[in-house]
Amino acid sequence: MTHLDKANLFEGAIQYLFHCVTQPETTPPQEGYSEYHPDKKGIGTMWVYDGRTVLQRAIEAPVVLKPSTGIRETIPVPTLEGLVDLVYHQPDKDSVYFINTEDQEACRVKGNLRNYHAGVNIEDLTAQLPYDFLSTDGRVPIEDAGGRTDAAMLTAYILNTPEVGDGSEVRVLAVKETKYGPTNYGKIVEFGPGGRLLREFFLLEDSPRHLCGVYREYSPEGKHTHQSLVFPEPSGGLRYSTPLNSPHYSTPPSRPHYSTPLTPSPHLTASAHAA
Repeated sequence: MTHLDKANLFEGAIQYLFHCVTQPETTPPQEGYSEYHPDKKGIGTMWVYDGRTVLQRAIEAPVVLKPSTGIRETIPVPTLEGLVDLVYHQPDKDSVYFINTEDQEACRVKGNLRNYHAGVNIEDLTAQLPYDFLSTDGRVPIEDAGGRTDAAMLTAYILNTPEVGDGSEVRVLAVKETKYGPTNYGKIVEFGPGGRLLREFFLLEDSPRHLCGVYREYSPEGKHTHQSLVFPEPSGGLRYSTPLNSPHYSTPPSRPHYSTPLTPSPHLTASAHAA
C-alpha cells in the first residue's frame, strides 16, 4: 500500500483512470457524447487539495462553493489505493473531493464549484492554456473550454490568493469527461497558483492489455517542460518511459513549445522506481 501524500495524488489519478478502463463495468461515452453512463462506476471526478483548512477556506469564500452545496462526512484515507477505491465506488460528476493529506482524510462535497467571479476575468485564465488543451491537433479553440474547466482554474486561483489562502499551496485536479486524443476517455488536468495548468495526462491506448498514456508538466508560460509515456505495472505502480514513440503520437514541428527535449520528470521517475 502507498501512503497518501500530496506528492503522489496525480499518480493516484492516473491509476484511477487506468482502473476505470480495465474494469468491465466502466463504459466510455459513445462517439459524439461527453457524458458517461450514469449507473456505471468511475470516470469524471475533481479533487481539491491540500492542507487542513482547505475545505473550511472554500466554505468561507462564497466565490468557491455554491450556496446549495452539501457537505458530506469526512472519510479516513490513509493510502492512495484507498482514495482511488473510494472515488471509483462513489461516482458523481457533481461532487468534489476536498483532500487533506496531512490528516489523511477526504470529504466529498455535493455541489459544483463556481465557474464565475466578478473579480476574476476567466478569459485571462483560459488564455494561459496551451493551444492543444482541448484537442491534440489544436483545432478546437480554447474558448470552447467548459464550465468545469473554468471552475477548476478559478478555484485554484482564488484559494491561492493572500486574501483566502493560508500559505499552503492548493491544487485542483480533475479527470475530465470530454474525450481527448485517440481514445474515448477524457484527460487528467491539474491547476495551481494563478489558475495555471501544471500537469496533464491523457490515454493513447485504452485496450486493457495495452494501456499507455502521455504525462506532461508545464512551465508558468504554458510550455511543455517534461513529457513521458506512462504504463501500468502489474504491481499497481506506474512505469515512465521516453521518448514518446507511440504510433498514435507525433509532435508537430511547427509548434515552438514542442521543441523542449523530452525528459522524464525527476520526482515522477523517483516515485515510479519506489513503486
